[in-house]
Amino acid sequence: MLNYLFDQLTRFADSFKSLPQEQKKENALRSISHALNETCLYYRDGENGYLPDRDREKMLVKYWSAAAIAIQRYDPDLAVTCDLKSEFWVNPDNFNYDDIESLGIGLNTVRETYWRLLNPRGHNKLRNVRRRQ
Repeated sequence: MLNYLFDQLTRFADSFKSLPQEQKKENALRSISHALNETCLYYRDGENGYLPDRDREKMLVKYWSAAAIAIQRYDPDLAVTCDLKSEFWVNPDNFNYDDIESLGIGLNTVRETYWRLLNPRGHNKLRNVRRRQ
């Protein structure tokens, strides 16, 4: 299954090269959204008593790495952040809370950056929605 998913990510990267500029940006944002959502689901499952799942963590490495590559052209700083998220998931036990905060790779930090790219004029509205949840 991991080989299949890796092949799909490789095909996505290859097909990404021939897309129009606006569609490339949408796909880059979609890639970050996917990595964010999968990470949130992983944490949710952990809070519900599921044990750490190394296979899912391997997939998170790939999702964040793919997001870093896809967003590089549009937001190089976010690309570095996504790459650091990928490094985090290689071995999460090597990072403590202070590391996560100082590197700016906390999930809420990345989510706010994503929201700002997704809708620059509506960023404050999205932030207010998140606070109410």
